[in-house]
Amino acid sequence: MTEHNSPSDTASSDRGKDTIDEDAVDDSSAGTDDRLPDTSTIHQSVVAPSTVDWETTYAVINDETYVRTFWIEQFPEEPPDGLLERLLLDTELQTDISIHLDPFDSQSAQDMMADWISDLKINQHDSNSLKSEDLQEDIDQAKYMRSLVRANKASFYRGGVFIRLAADSQQQLDNQTTRLRSIIKDAPANCTLKVANRWQERGLATVSPLGANELGRDRMSTLTNQAIGAMFPFSSNYLMMDEG
Repeated sequence: MTEHNSPSDTASSDRGKDTIDEDAVDDSSAGTDDRLPDTSTIHQSVVAPSTVDWETTYAVINDETYVRTFWIEQFPEEPPDGLLERLLLDTELQTDISIHLDPFDSQSAQDMMADWISDLKINQHDSNSLKSEDLQEDIDQAKYMRSLVRANKASFYRGGVFIRLAADSQQQLDNQTTRLRSIIKDAPANCTLKVANRWQERGLATVSPLGANELGRDRMSTLTNQAIGAMFPFSSNYLMMDEG
């Protein structure tokens, strides 16, 4: 005997299918909610946070992260290798470091050195004998550097090092600021650190992945290629591929 489904049975079956389909959609939605944010969302949270409260010497990002931006105001006369090594190896500080470099062309570098030598000679003429001897050493050093530039054995850059320090509270930010100043002031860095007072908004943009120096060239120093090289960490690992 052939069985025939009644209209009521067919309707019940259809309702069952609809229920299953809705459950499947709900499960799919739940799975989507559990997924991690996509890359663009993560980048947006870094480059353009949802909220930023600006204070004179720091900022509060997304109501939970306290940040303060600095720049290195003065570098040592002869920066040693591993200039920022202590800072890079410190695991207790949450820092982001951004180094901005603008190279001088050869002629501009020579002109800059010539102006520097002229200024030193004027100061030497107006100074006493003891200071005059010290200035003569500076003049001789400047002439030597100028000869290296003319021979393409040295180059100059306008360089700026900008540091963003992050913490979970204002008190922790102040404590870590003291530690950061100590690291930058002591050897091997021997540098002077400056807070971007009233310029935290521009400072945050300068250290961000956007790459633009919003704090301006006044926060940069004239550095040799040797000084630039001393900023970057070096690896002692020796790598050799299978082919040699």
